[in-house]
Amino acid sequence: MASGKGDKSKGNPGNEKKAKPAKKKKPLTPQEKAKLKVARELGFYEQVREGGWGSLSAKECGQVGGILSKKIREKESRRRA
Repeated sequence: MASGKGDKSKGNPGNEKKAKPAKKKKPLTPQEKAKLKVARELGFYEQVREGGWGSLSAKECGQVGGILSKKIREKESRRRA
């Protein structure tokens, strides 16, 4: 074919992936630290560390959120007492 429509050897220069610059690590907030602590308790820490929170299923995220909410409520009730 001389038209080049089916020729994949040239590639598409407009769609090339560019290397992303390394992200600067921001200090963790107390809430993020608490989330990581709960994830560690549930055995999800390595998965979160390697793939981020998006690598967890909805069920796993719900477990982390549920325990975190429970701990926050308990802390508030102790503070009020």
